[in-house]
Amino acid sequence: GAPRILVIRLTALGDVVLVEPVARALRQRFPGYAIDLVTDLKMVPLLTQAGVFDRVEGYDKKGADRGFFGPWRVRRRLAERYHAVIDLQG
Repeated sequence: GAPRILVIRLTALGDVVLVEPVARALRQRFPGYAIDLVTDLKMVPLLTQAGVFDRVEGYDKKGADRGFFGPWRVRRRLAERYHAVIDLQG
């Protein structure tokens, strides 16, 4: 398949909406790459509708993904190999 880039941004709506320009810039710089996003579960519908990501995966830190192994569970759901991971969480 196509090479993939994973973007991680989990926090508030204003911060999450700012990932759209990042995705657009990545698409320009890396044409042919798939761009995926991991974000807070409640942001998934909004960012899926934006249409800038190939895949948007929710991180449910207060529910199914809570606890020490939560990030591991999200990573396992993605089941992809990424050429780059961009952590916008800091």
